[in-house]
Amino acid sequence: MSKTPLPSALGIAFLGAFVAAGQHAHINAGINAASALTFMNADRFAAESGFVVRLPAVTNGIHGGYHIANSPTFTALASTPINGGPAIGHALPGTRVVARIVEVDGPVGGEFGFWESPGDEMDAEALTFSVPVGERAGTREFPLSENSGQPGADPYGHVHGRYFSATLPGLYTVGLRLRDASSNGPDGGPLHPESAVTRFLFQAGDTISKAVPGIEGLDLTFAAASGRTYQVEFTDSLESPNWTAIGTPVSGLNRMATVTVPTPVARAFFRIRIQ
Repeated sequence: MSKTPLPSALGIAFLGAFVAAGQHAHINAGINAASALTFMNADRFAAESGFVVRLPAVTNGIHGGYHIANSPTFTALASTPINGGPAIGHALPGTRVVARIVEVDGPVGGEFGFWESPGDEMDAEALTFSVPVGERAGTREFPLSENSGQPGADPYGHVHGRYFSATLPGLYTVGLRLRDASSNGPDGGPLHPESAVTRFLFQAGDTISKAVPGIEGLDLTFAAASGRTYQVEFTDSLESPNWTAIGTPVSGLNRMATVTVPTPVARAFFRIRIQ
């Protein structure tokens, strides 16, 4: 149970667990009209869209101690028929697309991790690297293309079995930048300019990520997973709590959801209950 200072005291409790099933997203790298690398379907998956990846807590096994999931899959669009191309917006042959984790926001002391698969369809068993919350100029990166940067190679990449993890519960905002790691461009440089930073949301565990006073009351924002229904509840005492439902249940769609709570009494505590 945690307390967050607001105009009226706010206590937030969390019940239930997210699941990884049903959230497998493919986020595709290609080029824009200016020939710079870009995430082609960022409008569906970037933070601004409200899409969120759930990282359920794992208590045992090789992933024990982490909030972790093997989604999303970051891909690079193919240029050749053998890999299902040519796809609209693919990078030039010879491009080796990599994604760099430039920045990470989230709970203080947390770390966001990447786990490389030992082979396609094989699950990663060891943490490859992690990036601490607060990073603003990160250099850790992972390849999207499956080539080695040889001239004329298909930029295609579609690797399963990778994992993303977090060490502490909370909402993480992760900024990625795409770049061409080949030397097949002019003067031995890249074939395409690097992308702008695109940010993605990852929710570790079940938390209310934001509580902000609004025009009509207190706006509570949380990640709502597909296949789950959420009910916001409140009580004025934790000694003998009498939880009361506020508003109607929220059906999850792998998106951030906001419920407006009428201005509470001088002291109130809130929770989200997963039905």
